Amino acid sequence: MDARALADWLEARIQTGSVDAVEQAAIARAWAAWSIGGASEAHILRVAHLVGRAHSAIRDTPRQAQQLQAAYHACAGVLHSSLPGGIRDRMPFERALYIVRKLHDEADHWAAIVDGTAELLGWKDYARVHAASVVRAVIERGR
Repeated sequence: MDARALADWLEARIQTGSVDAVEQAAIARAWAAWSIGGASEAHILRVAHLVGRAHSAIRDTPRQAQQLQAAYHACAGVLHSSLPGGIRDRMPFERALYIVRKLHDEADHWAAIVDGTAELLGWKDYARVHAASVVRAVIERGR
């Protein structure tokens, strides 16, 4: 039912030949979701596996501050260097380090995998960009 409603809505926009800014933002969100942000299933699987391993490793690290800082860097180094090439090339090491720090704080393994994978694949960035376009379009429409 949802797929039919979306297809009908898109077809109606195609027939009219134009969309407003809010509709364009909706189309961009739908495309990003459908195309998985350009990530292949193999890359998603690889990144999720790496994040799961990083989560387990960093959560098992002793909690002393000096050792923990070194563990963050070592774990982020392994995570970053093991990413598929295209993802690694656009992902600065500092972002992998940020993710490892967040993994350390997340007790739930599944939540860590989902959040870390979404972060590494840029899906959280896409969500913010799409949210910004909707907010801007709605504000402009309300003026």
